[in-house]
Amino acid sequence: MDIINRAGQRTPSGARTPTNGGAKSRDGSKPRGGVQLDEIQEQREMEMKKKEEKEADAKQRREELLKKKADDQREKREARIKRVQDARQKQEVKKGSKLLEKEKAEELEALKKREEKAKAEADKKKFDAEEAARKEEERKIAEARAKVAT
Repeated sequence: MDIINRAGQRTPSGARTPTNGGAKSRDGSKPRGGVQLDEIQEQREMEMKKKEEKEADAKQRREELLKKKADDQREKREARIKRVQDARQKQEVKKGSKLLEKEKAEELEALKKREEKAKAEADKKKFDAEEAARKEEERKIAEARAKVAT
């Protein structure tokens, strides 16, 4: 910029410095001077646009990564919750099956006791009936002896 500002000023030797405002390059294809400022400005604007686009892309990638990380953490939490619920459910089923087994065992025990009691009562009735029959037989024998003796 300083060079452009000094264009047209005198040098210490007294000669004027060329402004290059309308001078052409050696091959004559493009002019020097003011056109370069426009090109530099355009180049800077393009660089700024590229930089902003890069920053926007980087920001978007960061946001996507954060979102993905949050989703992963949420999925892990949900999976852990599901595992805990499944474990609790299995525990309850196991506990329930143990209770059922215990109830069945108690029912079998009670049934066995009832059967033993019924068998004991049947044996007692049979014994009582046999005892009564034996006493009746002894009484008949005693009566028959008493008849024979008289």
